[in-house]
Amino acid sequence: MKTMIPTKLVGPIKIISDGITSDIKAPLATFESPLWYSVNRGARVTRKAGGIKAVMVQECMTRSILLEADDAGYAVMVVND
Repeated sequence: MKTMIPTKLVGPIKIISDGITSDIKAPLATFESPLWYSVNRGARVTRKAGGIKAVMVQECMTRSILLEADDAGYAVMVVND
């Protein structure tokens, strides 16, 4: 992958959602090369724990609050309430 910022694929990361459950590799661009190894370790741990549950709330990019909840479904319910 050719970018102006050093980029490598990390993962696979197990993503679980209503639409798809899949192991994906994601591009990570950073000047901090040790971060690639750290993210790979995190991906391995989350895969062994069953994966990361993802919920699409809205298709856009925004800065927002941090919301902690027991699971993603409950967080969506709180936000939409």
